[in-house]
Amino acid sequence: MNIKFTISILTLYLFTSGVHSKVVSTKAEPTRVEPIAQFVWHQAQGDSRTISLASFNGESWGQPIEIYRTDQPIWSVTIGSDQRGNQLLVWTELHKNTSVLMQKSYQASSGVWSDAALLSNYGTENIGATVLFDLQNRAWVVWAESSTGQSDIVAIHREPGMGWSHPVQVNEINQVPDIAPNASLNKNGDVTVSWSAYNVDKNDYVMHSKTISTNNRVAFKQQRLAADTLLPESVPTPEFAPKIGASTIHFPNNLMIQSRTVSAKFKPTTEQ
Repeated sequence: MNIKFTISILTLYLFTSGVHSKVVSTKAEPTRVEPIAQFVWHQAQGDSRTISLASFNGESWGQPIEIYRTDQPIWSVTIGSDQRGNQLLVWTELHKNTSVLMQKSYQASSGVWSDAALLSNYGTENIGATVLFDLQNRAWVVWAESSTGQSDIVAIHREPGMGWSHPVQVNEINQVPDIAPNASLNKNGDVTVSWSAYNVDKNDYVMHSKTISTNNRVAFKQQRLAADTLLPESVPTPEFAPKIGASTIHFPNNLMIQSRTVSAKFKPTTEQ
């Protein structure tokens, strides 16, 4: 994925004491990063499970590319992109009796995916991950884990070129399950996490949210305007999409709506 720049050159002639000088100013205008959308999903192929990725160029979907294969059950595949085209793929994989979070990274400069690596094995469950990048190209992963004996929402982040931070619990300490996290950037560029928590009085799950400051509110509006203006709803689901389970459509240029989860009926169900 390469960022192309349109360079406009303005030439001015300044006349001083009969001598003219040529002053050249350049202005870089970012254009759309290719691809403008990606479709990532998992499926069973015989005794194996695979994760595949396909790209949308604005007119049609390209051929799927397999980027991971295992003989273990996998689910909840999600992906995010920074502003340089680097990507982070995260999914849940069953290792014996523990569902762990796994990760692969893509380097735009080399065009190569890293080997799969463990991201989290806290408790016995690590599920429902969301990936996004903030304005400083920090990667954020939010998911539900069970190291306290019941489901809690945790978040980690990674500075460019650095390792992952320690997990921080997002929900308040309580005695009820907190599940189904989602994360997005708000208008200030901060990370807003939403999730469902069981309410004993209502005997049902209710929505909660919390905002994590990224300490960077500079030029978010300008960066947002420079991002892809394509409506996510206008991107068609590829014909080769699996007919069962959930998949992810990812929008590398859109900071406000970085991904959408689609069900087997191919209707958007979740935004991040």
